[in-house]
Amino acid sequence: MNKALICPVCGGGDLKEIIYGLPDPESFDFEKYEVGGCCITPNDPKYLCQLCGAVG
Repeated sequence: MNKALICPVCGGGDLKEIIYGLPDPESFDFEKYEVGGCCITPNDPKYLCQLCGAVG
C-alpha cells in the first residue's frame, strides 16, 4: 500500500492495514500490519488508527 491513509476520526496518518487469518510469526510484518484474527465476516474493518484506535 503506497498511498498514505488519513484517519477520518483524528486526522492522523498512522493507519495500519488489518490482515485476517493466522499469520506466521516468523515472517509476518507486525510493524506494518495489524492482526485481525481468524474469524472473517463481510463487515470486518480494513484499517486501524494507531493514534486513536478508530477502525474503518
